[in-house]
Amino acid sequence: MRSTPSKGGIANHPDDPLDDVEYICIAADLLQRMFVELQSLSVGNPTLARAWAGHGSTAYAHLRTLQETIDRLFGAEDLLVAAPLIRRATAVISWFANDINKLTL
Repeated sequence: MRSTPSKGGIANHPDDPLDDVEYICIAADLLQRMFVELQSLSVGNPTLARAWAGHGSTAYAHLRTLQETIDRLFGAEDLLVAAPLIRRATAVISWFANDINKLTL
């Protein structure tokens, strides 16, 4: 999952404060790491494996949607295109975090 701006992308100056897209990338990266860890833990844990069977595919779908949205954000040239994508990414992050919560409960 590409979740940090590439060279010459959104973050051109390291001293600039983080903008919305960078926060989205950080959140997406953290959630993706949690997802991968949970997936690997489910191999040796029958309770987590059952939860994974019930919610894992939904979480994976949200992860893919989030990555697609981030990819579109990096291609956005202006605020009129970026603003709805930022709102969508924020909503998907919330859904994805909720999926991960369900997996861990």
